[in-house]
Amino acid sequence: MSRTKREDSHPTVSEAVEKLSSIAEMDFDKEIALAAANEGEPIISPQGEETPSTTTIDWLYKQDPSETLNLIKQFFHVILEYLKGYYKKEYRFTGKQQATEGIKAIMVIVGEAAKKLDHHKQLFASNRIKSVTDLPEYKHLQDFYLSKIARKIDEGTLSKWILALSQRLMAQGKELEEEVPLISTKHAFVDLDAVKKDSEYELFFIRKEDGMRYFSPRLIRNIKLVCDFGVRLGEGRKDDPLSSINIWRNKHCQICSKQILNAVSDIIKNFYVELPQIKEEELASCLGKCLMALMLASNPHHMVEDQETKNCCSYFSDFQSFLRQAFQSSEYKKMLAYPSERKNRKAHCQLQLLYALCQAFFLNLHGYAQFLENIQEILLEARELSKEKMADSTFSSQLLRDYENLTKLMKHHPNGPLIKVLDILEEGGYYAFDPITQGNIPEQLYKIQRENRSMINVRLPCPTHQEFIHKVFVVEEFKGLLHSLGVGHTKHKLLIFNLQDRTSWKEHSRCMLLEDLQKHADFSSHLAVVTLPKDTDFYHQAGHYQKNNQATLFMEHLKEQIFDENCGFFFPQRVKEAFSQGFIDNLVHDIHKIFFGGRNVLVQERRQDFIEIFYLFLELKILEIIKPDVFSFMCKDGIDTGPAASALLYVFLKLVHQEQLSKEDIEQTILMLITPSLFIRERVMTPDRFYRFINALKEIESVHGELSSDLEAAHYIQTAVATA
Repeated sequence: MSRTKREDSHPTVSEAVEKLSSIAEMDFDKEIALAAANEGEPIISPQGEETPSTTTIDWLYKQDPSETLNLIKQFFHVILEYLKGYYKKEYRFTGKQQATEGIKAIMVIVGEAAKKLDHHKQLFASNRIKSVTDLPEYKHLQDFYLSKIARKIDEGTLSKWILALSQRLMAQGKELEEEVPLISTKHAFVDLDAVKKDSEYELFFIRKEDGMRYFSPRLIRNIKLVCDFGVRLGEGRKDDPLSSINIWRNKHCQICSKQILNAVSDIIKNFYVELPQIKEEELASCLGKCLMALMLASNPHHMVEDQETKNCCSYFSDFQSFLRQAFQSSEYKKMLAYPSERKNRKAHCQLQLLYALCQAFFLNLHGYAQFLENIQEILLEARELSKEKMADSTFSSQLLRDYENLTKLMKHHPNGPLIKVLDILEEGGYYAFDPITQGNIPEQLYKIQRENRSMINVRLPCPTHQEFIHKVFVVEEFKGLLHSLGVGHTKHKLLIFNLQDRTSWKEHSRCMLLEDLQKHADFSSHLAVVTLPKDTDFYHQAGHYQKNNQATLFMEHLKEQIFDENCGFFFPQRVKEAFSQGFIDNLVHDIHKIFFGGRNVLVQERRQDFIEIFYLFLELKILEIIKPDVFSFMCKDGIDTGPAASALLYVFLKLVHQEQLSKEDIEQTILMLITPSLFIRERVMTPDRFYRFINALKEIESVHGELSSDLEAAHYIQTAVATA
């Protein structure tokens, strides 16, 4: 796709700050060894465009030294031009202390990066330059800074801010030393690249085993600098596609509040009849506060952005807080311990309302549909920005173009995840990873209808509260949901497809907790948890699987993985019994024949597609076995992995039962793929999750187009999805 002239000529100042910061931070000897051994693509191209890689300085080795040197010159040049523009337009008139402190910090990074680059002798050998400091661009930058700005900067805001925050972190660490025995930590700090990708943001909330944090004051400084130079000091865009995001969030909370109130309206009337006699009780008090908070949140007059005034989001957060308190009340615990208490009219009234609120919150909300018009406007803006005409093509091709256009458009909303992290740090809200109480509201996505039975698919973040990497707890309101599903003669079943990796140190504790939850006596009859990992080396066909192109060997590995819990999979006993060796053998063989033509060689990308399609049919089989009323594809936050899996199942079932997707089907798929990440993390779906979805969809579309001429394939697929 074409790029604008500006994008081809220079990196932005925020990119320059970020890359120079990465150079300044690196352990040069270690990075050189890694770069020399790495056969991947460079992390930065000569134009400053990022490409996938894991090595910080790969690009120093993988491109021509002259091009690399030219890129470094551009870094210095864009920073100089920025300083000149800032000095001319703002500094002499405002003298903002925080801004000048940021400039001072960035110049320290420039100097540190120059020192590190001077170790890279071959970079300059062919250019007859002995040091980075000999470059005219570097000299001009230093001269301007020293003559115009440096002598006027005093110690100020940024250094004090970093010092204060680091001291607070250290103090909190000392407090925990008394509570948690210190052991040697196994895992490194989060780096800036991971923060920008938003792949590990949960680690900002979670402590290591020894009580220390996964982020350092140095990382905080780099995040703040990139945010300041990328957004707050001059690169902010008037055409920001998410300029109204706070209004949308308020509207979303207002809509969800109304939906909850409507769902429990009859029960509310009964509660208020009994309230005068029980208003002094803790549970009744919490329920009354829940209802009041919902009423305030549902009031459209509270959709304001004034920070000094409580808005719909604030009131909805209050509702969640009171709901959790209700489940922690002594009256509720007594009702659980002594079931006879539930027969009491007053107790029954309170319990009925509590469970109804819980079910409405987790299972019945569908607020994203109200923002379809907003999402379509953003997509239209993205298409106009690309100036590329949308030709008639497959649905997967249209989605791919929209995703790539939207990714470009989101550059007008720079550093969204970075700012989200910075806001968390500045507000001090990094004490635990608890996505349900951190603005991540569940959402009903669609229903699968079979005969007289329907299965509801809901988007759920992992319902856990985690302060330490090795300690995690199920949140009380989710336990309340499970209790409510087991009330009455007809129990409603919940099936969780846990897509986290139980072999990963980051996700192991959450996986074990969810898997053990179904063994609890109170939940075993109506909860099933299946773990299908989507971050292992095998799933990505990485590590020692990467060059295994032989189809037969790959399929043998796949079958071995399924029956080995050490590889990340987990199935309840009932599912294990249905998954005979013969079923798995036949499924693997048929997918190979129908979708991949029985080819003997499968390259890495095709093997990834194979795994994705295998998961899809596995999910259909499990749905047939469990017959749940509700099911969810659950990842750590329900933003990327879960929605991609939900969307693939949805589109697959639609394509099997009709020749092409309707307008409503397309709109629903777009909402599933785009809305959660925009609303919650202010970004698009992560590339790895989206491309796995889109590539698998392409394979499904290719087979869908051939079904009419392949009766055997058509019969197999129709049989496999009979549950739909």
